[in-house]
Formats: sequence, C-alpha cells, structure tokens
Amino acid sequence: METEQQRAIHQFGVFELDLGTGELRKQGVRLKLQQQPFQVLAILVERAGEVVTREDIQKTLWPDDTYVDFDNAINSSVRKLREALGDNPDSPRYIETLPRRGYRFIYPVSHRSANGFSRLTVGIDKGAKTRRWRTWWIGTTAAFIVLARGNRFVVCKR
Repeated sequence: METEQQRAIHQFGVFELDLGTGELRKQGVRLKLQQQPFQVLAILVERAGEVVTREDIQKTLWPDDTYVDFDNAINSSVRKLREALGDNPDSPRYIETLPRRGYRFIYPVSHRSANGFSRLTVGIDKGAKTRRWRTWWIGTTAAFIVLARGNRFVVCKR
C-alpha cells in the first residue's frame, strides 16, 4: 500500500513531480530523468526553501556501507536536473547552489496528495526581491522628479 508521501504530486512552474509514478512532467509531457537525479529533485522539492546539505542527500540516497564518489554523483545529478528544468546555475530559477553548504529549491511549490489535500511551500523567489527593489527605486525617482518639477511652479508671495 502506498503512503501519502509516495502518492504526492508537487507542482512548480510548468513542471509536475509525481512521487508515486517516479515521473517529472513538463506541461503534461513526461521528461526522461534517471532515478538518481529524480531522487535528488524529490528531496529538494519536498524541502523547498530550505538548505539541503550534500550530506543530507548522501544519507538519504546511499546506505552507510555504500562506497561511491558521492560528490561526483551529486554534482552529476544536479547538472542533469538543471538540464531537464532548463535552469542556469549562474542565475537559478529552481535550484540554488550554496557553495560548501548544499542546495536549495527556490521556486514556490504546490503539493497535492491523493486525497486532494493541497498546500503551498513558498520557495525563495529571488526575482521578487529584485522586483520590489526596482519598484521602490522607480517610485522614489518619480516622486523626486515630480517634487523637483513642482518647485519650479511654486509662486512665492511676499
């Protein structure tokens, strides 16, 4: 019998991650993704907004008695994920690399279980911070221009 976690579906942007079937879909079309990158994506998406250390990934994917080049395996998985998601490590939309710490899934994720229950995990939308700054800057500049122009038309009465 499947658990709720195994039957959960996670949505982010145009992507859907189905833990029950082990599939990643983009706008309903199934993408080819190997098992290990899929598992790394599942870990990151389930902990969206949180730092997931390389050690966390290692402990989750490989038993203690496994001898593998973990760093290379994790790097390869993340690279394949970025390729599948069309993500760029220099200006990430989905997976942020935190040097010497790990990774963080930064896109907001909607979780849906088999019983229809739904919740939203808010990732870190770096674009929102930039948009707020830009909006503040434009607003402040516009107010300054209006005030500066307004001062020309002020009539001083003596």
